[in-house]
Amino acid sequence: MPSTFEANVLSWDHVENAAVAQAREVGALPFVPCHVALLPGSVKGLGTPWGSVVLPSGVAMPSAVENVGAGAYAVRLGCRSTDLPERIDYLEDILEEVSADSTVLDIAGGYKLSLGLDLDTDEVWVLTNTFGACDIHREHLQSAQEWNAAFLSETCDTAHAHIPVTHSPFFEDYIADVEATQFDHTHVRVSLANAAIAAMIAFGVPGDPLHVGIESPSNSLKLEEHGGATHFVARKGAISAQHGELGIIPAHMGSTTHIVRGLNGPGSYSSASALALIADQVDLIEWVATLAEVTSYVAQ
Repeated sequence: MPSTFEANVLSWDHVENAAVAQAREVGALPFVPCHVALLPGSVKGLGTPWGSVVLPSGVAMPSAVENVGAGAYAVRLGCRSTDLPERIDYLEDILEEVSADSTVLDIAGGYKLSLGLDLDTDEVWVLTNTFGACDIHREHLQSAQEWNAAFLSETCDTAHAHIPVTHSPFFEDYIADVEATQFDHTHVRVSLANAAIAAMIAFGVPGDPLHVGIESPSNSLKLEEHGGATHFVARKGAISAQHGELGIIPAHMGSTTHIVRGLNGPGSYSSASALALIADQVDLIEWVATLAEVTSYVAQ
């Protein structure tokens, strides 16, 4: 549960002190009337902490999303570990061959394609992660800085530069670019996973190409209703966790990915941290499955 509410910041346990200080700076901005949700595992970022959710009012704030489009996708392959080839290098070759399209890397800004094994059921999953489009963030942050410098009597802090909904030619361009980038990243994640499944089946691994996957962006801007009003919800290092919604806590320092179900936690704007252990946010998500990595291919 949230542990403190101070300076317009609702903070959970297990957050970095520097992230708390940064979140308070964001919560004090005149265009952030709603509290900043500082979720478990939060660390200091550029402008806003990683592991935070911000609802700017009347403006877009590029640093509240940063690596636009980053996220994960997971889908069952339709077989068990005993159905896989004994030699792991065969699997590695298949994943590398699927990843050969250089245009995918241009879109995704780096990605990881991997196989995971459900530690309870022994089912094999295909996982894809994209790392986000930093260039979109940099381009629009610069536009925001230029607008702020030209039209504000006091220049806004660089990291907190914002794009007003009105009186700015940049806002609609920013929203269009973010939505297009998020769509492209979702398409890349799903396409890579589907291509891996098709390649596995062609290799002789029994699989089912018709399984429905789980799509879970971790850096996103989405129009949602909270508190009876519609807001652009900026999640940075956080996933949507509405009641019953399936999501993904990707592997970070270790090699274990978690499939989770949202609990619509109070004060989190229906979110959960993509950076923290499930045990640290049991009011936000519940455990569904744990996937241990079998092998992977990373392109950057």
